Amino acid sequence: MMHPGEEEKGAAPTAGTSSQIRDCDIIIGVRIRTLRETRKQTQKGLAEACGISPPQIQKYECGQNRISVARLLDIARALDVEPVYFIDDLDESGHSRAHSGADPVEVDGGQGLQASRVGRWWSQITDPLVKTHLRELMRTLAAQETEPGKKPRPSGRKNGPSR
Repeated sequence: MMHPGEEEKGAAPTAGTSSQIRDCDIIIGVRIRTLRETRKQTQKGLAEACGISPPQIQKYECGQNRISVARLLDIARALDVEPVYFIDDLDESGHSRAHSGADPVEVDGGQGLQASRVGRWWSQITDPLVKTHLRELMRTLAAQETEPGKKPRPSGRKNGPSR
């Protein structure tokens, strides 16, 4: 006898069933773990900040337990990020739009999400001079990251008097 909410063995999942819910739980968990590690915070530290146990954080990060909105707000506050960070590109069925078809565990550590946010912010900037300065800043920072100790190559713009 099946209980309410159980699926028959071998039956394909239908819309709104646990497989779709599980994908979004895993994606959100990966984002929690990635952000926590980026912030150099331990599971214990995050758990204490949220008033829960470290094993509960681990279950959220692995997608084993569903996370309530209230708990997601606690975690977002503890990690100093807007709650939308965790659900930003999920579609109605709980799948990541940026990684459709990809294994949710293999999400790129938040890099795609960060890039999409930067792109969205970029599109909101209307001043061409501000965009030029930002491009130069990013080019300079990227050059410093790729070749430590080497000064970035000038972009060809003349900032000072001509020689």
